[in-house]
Amino acid sequence: MSASGRSRRRPSATEYVRPTARPTRHRARRERRVEAPRARRAPLALPAGFVLLLGALAAWGRLPWPIVIAYVILSLLAFAVYAVDKTAAMRGAWRTPERTLHLLALVGGWPGAWAAQRLLHHKSRKPGFRVRFWGTVVVNVLAVAWLLTPGGRAVLSALG
Repeated sequence: MSASGRSRRRPSATEYVRPTARPTRHRARRERRVEAPRARRAPLALPAGFVLLLGALAAWGRLPWPIVIAYVILSLLAFAVYAVDKTAAMRGAWRTPERTLHLLALVGGWPGAWAAQRLLHHKSRKPGFRVRFWGTVVVNVLAVAWLLTPGGRAVLSALG
């Protein structure tokens, strides 16, 4: 028997038969994830809502505009750094250290970092990374909340 379809004589019970099996390729289709429409909007809703809230606070005079601008710039930078890291991961090249990604999130780039995690599907499944990331988000949001207190406003006034 042969894979080519040409028949050959059958080996006898005492003859040695050399195996000629070849590896096969599985061409199974990748299942597409179907997400609810709400889940697809979520990557941008939370970070955009937070930045819009900061803008509203600045418009009401409760927060300086440079802080809002810093959040926008840091978010764009964080998104870009995540994109570069994702590309490096796919190519097996030098990666951005996780502490750099967390530092960007901590100082105000978390909206862009979260959007990048969701839209680029990067660093979104690693539990340890996610716990530390959300820790930086909590610390950052608490810092902004503190800036809205009388003590925080006094510090902002002293800084100019």
